[in-house]
Amino acid sequence: SRLLGGKRLVCYDDRYILRLAAETDGIVVSNDNYRDLVVENPDFRKVVEERLLMYSFVNDRFMPPDDPLGRSGPTLEAFLKAPPPRIDPPPACPYGRKCTYGNKCKFHHPERAGRPHKSVAEKLSERAARALRQRSLHTVSLPPG
Repeated sequence: SRLLGGKRLVCYDDRYILRLAAETDGIVVSNDNYRDLVVENPDFRKVVEERLLMYSFVNDRFMPPDDPLGRSGPTLEAFLKAPPPRIDPPPACPYGRKCTYGNKCKFHHPERAGRPHKSVAEKLSERAARALRQRSLHTVSLPPG
């Protein structure tokens, strides 16, 4: 706060706090209910209903509740953990199984199921190596002479 022309000006930072929490999926630690801002923005309402941690002090000891969202809600430990980031897979490859880009393909290949995909060249070289091994096993070498 500051004095301006004999009047005390107090910064109203509640809107900033709720906006930052909404943008960063943060938790607001406050005993304020933000009643005036809940009706202003649905994102603010969600922060206040789902990510507001109220607290108390007992003999200078900070004490948040064990169940910040009520009896049926998560524990304090679960409440404070960040949700895992959601990673959407890239769009499906338009070439499907006929894709020749191999591991360098920037599209999603559901048929690979997490396995590294071998390019056509890699498959051909492996097949040729197998054929050579098979031939060497079936050929009979004669002693010189």
